[in-house]
Amino acid sequence: MKTKKKDFDIFRKECRRLIDDWELNGWSVRFEHKNIGNREAAMSVNGEDYNATIALNTELEFGSFKEEKRKIAYLKELAKHETIHLLLGRLSYCGECRWVTDSEFNEAEEELVRKLIKII
Repeated sequence: MKTKKKDFDIFRKECRRLIDDWELNGWSVRFEHKNIGNREAAMSVNGEDYNATIALNTELEFGSFKEEKRKIAYLKELAKHETIHLLLGRLSYCGECRWVTDSEFNEAEEELVRKLIKII
């Protein structure tokens, strides 16, 4: 079943809410609504430039969601999942770098800790 613009708007709005709540506004985030294969949603990040793309698949299996409330809850969970990847983005980026200094890694870790203090 194809996701509709309304579904994408719910997904994007929830991502934006979490980005604001978790103070991830230093990131430049672009949202896409496109076919991404067998994944429901995806997030790619460039931790050096603080750029990210969050995508919702145009093809999702909504067959088990007869009620609109359950479908909305599912879209919000997908948004939360991808936004958590954004929360971890800088630290993940450091882990993927071939060369990262101790201070770069510690800075990324401290950034995450400061955000988690406010969230938890």
